Amino acid sequence: MVYFKKRKMRTLSIKSARLTDSGVDKFRNLENIAKSRIAALLENSSDEIKKKVASFAPDEAEEAFALSYPSIPSDNFFKSQGGFLFLSLREAIKTEQINVRSYHDGSLIKAYFGHVESLSPLIGFCWYKGSRGSANLRSTLDGGAAWKNLLERWEFGGSPFTVTSRDPGGLLTFYSIDAGERITVDSAEKYIPLARQPYFMYGSAAYFYRNTLLRRTRESLKEAIESAGFITS
Repeated sequence: MVYFKKRKMRTLSIKSARLTDSGVDKFRNLENIAKSRIAALLENSSDEIKKKVASFAPDEAEEAFALSYPSIPSDNFFKSQGGFLFLSLREAIKTEQINVRSYHDGSLIKAYFGHVESLSPLIGFCWYKGSRGSANLRSTLDGGAAWKNLLERWEFGGSPFTVTSRDPGGLLTFYSIDAGERITVDSAEKYIPLARQPYFMYGSAAYFYRNTLLRRTRESLKEAIESAGFITS
């Protein structure tokens, strides 16, 4: 039989400790290097992230179908016409300028993707109103609150909204996909996205890109520690 004798543990108590001035400078240098590297990481990764976001967005044909429904896309539906230049949703996402900002003295660094205010005006469309030879070219930029949150509708879905003529007493005329003929109506309901299932483009990209960004962040912090003169294993 083996017996274990309990021994009294000795502890080391440190009443106070103080870094030297050079030690303080060393940690400050580490902080500055880390902040700079994390900001650069977000900037350098932004194009990859935008491409990932765009991969979850509808393609140009799907987008045109949903925006023009219940009419067919080729019936008075244009992305570029008469001075109007709109981008496809995928293209607009990939060309967005990403802002990287620091908060709380740089302790919090954020990269902003999907600005509704800047992207929604880029992803609208234009159409002709009236008969041939006397038609007026109009666009989603002319007014209508429903188009101002178009990016949010693609991302999160939303309730259907009613489209009416902006002319007092005016009617809507289009070639109906369902009826297979040109019809004139007082109003039409719009669903963006048409399938009533949101695309979660930014949410999906964040989910799939998270581990990659975490790995790169750890690598950047390790490099920052080594650059500041600290030893890592």
